[in-house]
Amino acid sequence: MAWHANSSSEMGKKRIVGAFVLVSFFYLFLLYLRRDVMASLKRIRRVLEEHPWQFIHEAHKPSGVKDVMGVPVQLRYSEGEELTGLLSVRSPLQRRRWPEGLDQGAWYAGKVWQAGDARTRGFGVLSVPGGGELMEVSSGTAVR
Repeated sequence: MAWHANSSSEMGKKRIVGAFVLVSFFYLFLLYLRRDVMASLKRIRRVLEEHPWQFIHEAHKPSGVKDVMGVPVQLRYSEGEELTGLLSVRSPLQRRRWPEGLDQGAWYAGKVWQAGDARTRGFGVLSVPGGGELMEVSSGTAVR
């Protein structure tokens, strides 16, 4: 009888340890999957620490352009200027979503790309007027 009680006690301990290991593994797996979100937020924070917000008059979504990392966009920094080259805009949580009202203007912080040229590396941050989500702007992933 004593052997049977020890056996079930040992089995219970093994189940507890197994459940703990499984929960720990699942938590680490979720952290691994979301590491890109943390890296994106870190880049956004760095840009906002270094660059002031400026209002841009237009964020244009070009038709027929694909972007694996986000939404393709061209920016017009001020009235009468040309649109920039192709840039990629993405939210840390929802990568391929185009926010309402972005084509009527937005707030931008970051490196100013030259009109018609987006080949230089760099990051910026874009936000719809009135608040909302912060979106990361980068060059080089949008293709026709």
